[in-house]
Amino acid sequence: LRVRQAINLAIDREVYTKVTTAGLGQPATTLFPKEYWAHDPALAKIITHDPDKAKALLKEAGSPTVTFTGVAFSDQASVQHQEVLLAMWRRVGINPKIQNASVPEASQTFFFNRKVDCMLAAITARPDPSMVPYTIFGKDSPYNGGHQEIPGMEAALAASRAGATQGERRAALSKVQRIALEQAVFVPLVFDVGIVALSNKYSGFRPNLLGRPRFEEVAAAG
Repeated sequence: LRVRQAINLAIDREVYTKVTTAGLGQPATTLFPKEYWAHDPALAKIITHDPDKAKALLKEAGSPTVTFTGVAFSDQASVQHQEVLLAMWRRVGINPKIQNASVPEASQTFFFNRKVDCMLAAITARPDPSMVPYTIFGKDSPYNGGHQEIPGMEAALAASRAGATQGERRAALSKVQRIALEQAVFVPLVFDVGIVALSNKYSGFRPNLLGRPRFEEVAAAG
């Protein structure tokens, strides 16, 4: 746990966002961006940039230097993002060995073959806020790389779907996030931006929270 916490505390997310998204993104310290109704500002301080504390945690854990394996995508932008992250980790004594691969190869290596300890990747938005935590934290989800039950998480995930009001669901989703952040089972980095260009030759396009465009209602403009 202390090593996982150190991995998070070593990252300056403000700098990471400026470098990797030209400042257009939003530093991520929780699962949801500030503008989204499921965001809980009370969780924002669980993960901060504190390299001195990261070093102290590694020392407490019994090793001032740590290494682990991982896989990341091989496109130019992903490699550049990876280099920024590795530089921050190395400053506190964390020296991962990351290999690069195509999206299908990386996914196979981490999720199914389980040959590496981590994967640097992105997850797109979903229509319902409980879908993302279920996908990455659920005990039986194929995208839970460790395939281990996170203490308290299954009950919290179930509660996040059961609320009758947004307020009830926000409280339940806050508990899900708090467990994930305090257990340091993931490393949030940045909420990236999506840019959509529309031509006035067409009509009917609607943005969505699926992470990919839909064209069922798109037609030539009348």
